[in-house]
This record gives sequence, C-alpha cells and structure tokens, in this order.
Amino acid sequence: MKLQETLLCGLGPLSGSGAGHLALHDLKTGTTLSTYKQSTSAVHNITLVESQNGQGGYILSSQTDKPIINVYHFQKVASGVMLNSWEAHFRRIHVLKFTTDDAAIVSASDDSGVSVWSVASLIDNQLQHELPVPYCNLSDHTLPVLDVVCGSGLFPGCRLVTCSQDHSVKVWDLSSPSRPLLGTFTFPHAIQMITMDSAQRVIFAASGAGHVHRINLFKPDENHRSMGNTSSSEAEIAIGQPITSLCISYTCTNLLVGTASGSILVYDLESHQLLRSIATHKDKGLAVVYLRCMLKPIDHDTKEKDPIPLRPVIPFQRMRDLKARETHQLMMLIPPQFEEPKLQGFNSDELLAGQAYFLNSESHSRRMGMGAGSNARVTELEEQVAQLRAALGQAKGINDSMWETMVHTLIPKSNPTPGGDYMAVDSSPAGRKRARKAN
Repeated sequence: MKLQETLLCGLGPLSGSGAGHLALHDLKTGTTLSTYKQSTSAVHNITLVESQNGQGGYILSSQTDKPIINVYHFQKVASGVMLNSWEAHFRRIHVLKFTTDDAAIVSASDDSGVSVWSVASLIDNQLQHELPVPYCNLSDHTLPVLDVVCGSGLFPGCRLVTCSQDHSVKVWDLSSPSRPLLGTFTFPHAIQMITMDSAQRVIFAASGAGHVHRINLFKPDENHRSMGNTSSSEAEIAIGQPITSLCISYTCTNLLVGTASGSILVYDLESHQLLRSIATHKDKGLAVVYLRCMLKPIDHDTKEKDPIPLRPVIPFQRMRDLKARETHQLMMLIPPQFEEPKLQGFNSDELLAGQAYFLNSESHSRRMGMGAGSNARVTELEEQVAQLRAALGQAKGINDSMWETMVHTLIPKSNPTPGGDYMAVDSSPAGRKRARKAN
C-alpha cells in the first residue's frame, strides 16, 4: 500500500449543546476519507492508537454531555479491568499525556502542578494496597497548566514542555536526578496549547488572542541566510481568530492550526507561509478541538480481502475489583516462528575437513611468502652493516690524526715541572691511553 499522510480532526461545540464528529482527511489534498459521527468531544478528550504489528487500531473519544467513551475501529483494550485509581491532584485534571514509549503518564491540573507517574508502579500487584507515589512533581507554574508535550526518547531520558495561564512555557529535563527546569519563555498572553517537532528543535505556542509564537531551541547561524529563514520579527503567526488545536505534520514540514470556526490552516513550518486551508467543516457551528497527523492506517482500505484482526473491546469497570484483577489473564499475540534452513547433504566432519584444508593451504602460502621476504631483508641488513663499519673506520682514522696533531702541537716535549702533574700518552696503533699521575 502506498504511504499517505492523513489528518485526524475532532469537531465539537465550544459552548452549549451540539452534535460533533470525527473526520479523517488526506493532508495533501484535504479530501475527506472517513467520517465518524455521534462523537461530541472537547479539548484533550480524544486519543488514538494507530494500527501496527498486524492489528487494527482504535479512536477513543470521551463525550462532553454523557459519561461515555466511544471506541471507533479504525490499542488495545484487552479487558475492562480497572488496574488503578487514585487522587493525583487537588483540583481538576486538565490534561493527561503518555510518554512516547508509554512508560509514564504525565498529568497536569488546575492546581498549577504537573506530576509524572511510572506505569510500571501503577499496575504492580505488590503496590495495589499502597498510595501511588509520583516519579516526580514539577511545581514552578503559578496558575493552571493547560497543556503538556512529551519529547522524544525513552522514559526517563526525555524532556517535557508545559504551558500555563501564567503566560509561560517551561521546558523540563527528566533524565537528571534533580529534574531541572531548563528554560522559561514568557508571552504577553496566556498560552493555551503547545506542540513540538519530533527532533525537539522548535516549539509552537498558541495563545487565546489568536497568535502562534515560535520558540527555537537552537541558536541560529547569524552569518547564514537562506530562503525560508525567519527573523525575530517573523517569530509570530497572526491567525485572527480563536485557536482551538495545534499540531505538526508527520514529516515535520507543516504546522496545522485548528480554529473555532471549523477551518484547518496549513502553514509552512519554516517560512510561516499559509499554504492552504481545509474548509470542509467551516461555518457549521463546530470548532476543531483535536488534530493528529499520521500515516494512512493499513486497515482503512475497505478493498482489502483479508481484514486485520481486532481485539475485543470490553466495557470499562467503574470500580476496582481485586477478584477480577486476579482472575484476569493477559493475552498476547505471539508472532509466527520461522525455522532457519539447514544445510542438506553435509555433515559436520566434512565441513570441518574442508575448513582445515583451506586454512592449511592459506597458512602454507603465507609461510612461503614470509620466508622469501625474510631472506631478502637479511641480505639488505648485512649490506647496511658493512657500510656502517666502513664509515666507522674512516671516522676513527680522522679522530686519531686529529688527536696526534693536538698532542704534538700544544703539549711541550720537555719533562714536566717537578711537583706537578704530567700526562702519559700511549701512541701505540691499538689506541691511545691517558693517565694522570701526581708526584
């Protein structure tokens, strides 16, 4: 199947009652691929599990006017057993986000606090009778936290980005033991939602006044200017209407902005130029409350003859039941095992004999080559030794002649002074010996 980037958007009324729905669009052309009706959701009320590993995915959306979660075939809800339930914050929880590896849950509340919870500790059977303890608490905001973005990487080696009504966007590092605050960015208006590209290079923050601010997490090269490069004055995009959703495309080339009027605006990520607008849902009294880019699901094409298997979706429990938890068995789909082909017609003895033959032949030829090279090297070294000996003899003869000249010229031939020291010189050809003797 040809890879195709799609856009899943959720539409719902901002205030009052009304019937919303979900829609799947082709991001390149804006064509509507599918529509999922009878879903009236608000901001942060929709999530998606993509189709992968040979199994179909789901869209889950909670309703604003009913205590119902709609599940659309489009991860895996193996059972409805409630694994844990606890009071995480003092006030209403505004947003819940999983890390990219699903190893932790990040909760942000109206009490201005952000808590990070380890999924392994939440579902541990040994800790079911204890109050869950968060992995860490991030408490630098002063007003309700409205959105959270989890960066790329495995937990806890990842970063978090939070925005709040206190007009700030903060970047946190979970890999360090102290969980430091890496940076704070302030704006003239309260930030309602944020998004970050997968490479963690840039953050886009949307305010309630209809502006999208760009935050670069890198230092731009001041000496390099290219087409599409933005200056400091172009770090803000004026939408002109309330912003209700924000996301970056799957290829990290486009910025998508959902508005309260139902239109979806597609901007170039670098130049901030408006490329096109998807106006299928415009002026219908619905706002775009959810945006998510992904590849087209493999189970979306109805022309496939073999449908992708789906796991059953069982209603969620409303209370914790220890008995149901103990009797529940986690079902796993084991991939097929393929046996490696074996060699036919050969046994281990024959293979070892052939290996020994080639190894012995190679070592013999290597020894022959090394022997011929060694003989040539020995001959060359002997010639160098003979040359060095001849040069040494010449140098010794020059030294002897210089010594005789110095002795006959500077040292008097008369007897030495009584009581003084004298030097005896041996002028034999074998060498010269000097001795000092005192009277």
